[in-house]
Amino acid sequence: MDYMNQPVTAVLTGPLLRTPQGWVVLAFSVFYFFGALLFGTFDVEPPLAFRTQNLVGMCVAWPFLLFMYFVKEGAPSFVPSPTRAAWLAFLAAFPVLYFIWRI
Repeated sequence: MDYMNQPVTAVLTGPLLRTPQGWVVLAFSVFYFFGALLFGTFDVEPPLAFRTQNLVGMCVAWPFLLFMYFVKEGAPSFVPSPTRAAWLAFLAAFPVLYFIWRI
């Protein structure tokens, strides 16, 4: 199915919920949402002396970038692919992996 000529809700209810790539986007979006909530609301000290505003901004922006990458790489048919899901998981985890590498 060509999702590029469909409403956004078709992409959200179709490939985002039914492909491994979409599951990765959803899982990491929830992860980053809780990270933003943790550092922004509960005043938890960010790792590596990062500023709280920068870390919360990254936690809010990264899921949107992941979703845009998901749409760019999957369009127009959004064929399920474990290889693409693994690559997307690496890209999704990249900020966390970078923070761990810096320690």
